[in-house]
This record gives sequence, structure tokens and C-alpha cells, in this order.
Amino acid sequence: MSHAKLDKTGECESRVIAWSIAISITLGAVGKFVINLAKAYAIIKKANHKG
Repeated sequence: MSHAKLDKTGECESRVIAWSIAISITLGAVGKFVINLAKAYAIIKKANHKG
């Protein structure tokens, strides 16, 4: 019976780990997108000032 209990906690932990990995990947992607957006905005602003 103790084995079944261990499997349950292991399953729960791996689910939490999977979620944190998914969240960190998502946040990383969003962060990159925001940085690229900021760069593009800065470039467009510079181009507009020259014109």
C-alpha cells in the first residue's frame, strides 16, 4: 500500500515540474517577444525622426 502512496506523490510532483517548465518556457517566449517588440519600436521611432 505504501508504494501506491509514493506513486501518487511522484505523479503530483512531476505534474508540478511539468507545469513550471511550461510556464517558464511561455514566459521566456513572451519575454523575447516583448524585447523584439521594443527593439522594433525603437527602430521605427528612429526612422521616423530621420524622415
